[in-house]
Amino acid sequence: MTMKKKSKSVPKFSTVAEESTYWDSHSLTEHLDEFKAVKTKLKGPVKQLLSIRIDMDLVRKIRRIADHRGVPYQTLMQQWLLERAEEEAPTVQPGSVYASGFALGLVRDR
Repeated sequence: MTMKKKSKSVPKFSTVAEESTYWDSHSLTEHLDEFKAVKTKLKGPVKQLLSIRIDMDLVRKIRRIADHRGVPYQTLMQQWLLERAEEEAPTVQPGSVYASGFALGLVRDR
């Protein structure tokens, strides 16, 4: 018959350096009895994968600009789209085709 090994208590630390040294030579598995599972939902921006066709010359230009700026080209494109959407948003009036969702394909014409 095998008995479960009782886990040790996590000691109290007086400095971050002391704690760092401790965790360099110990594992959390030595202290599993002290922790309990927590259910949580990670919240972050909801993103949608989008597939669009873009002319290769334009893609090459965007990649060169992104390389020059030191950012991934998809990030640059997303930033540009966000900036343009922010510029346009104030001009969209409630009840317009754009505000109603027809232009975005969110509402289907019956």
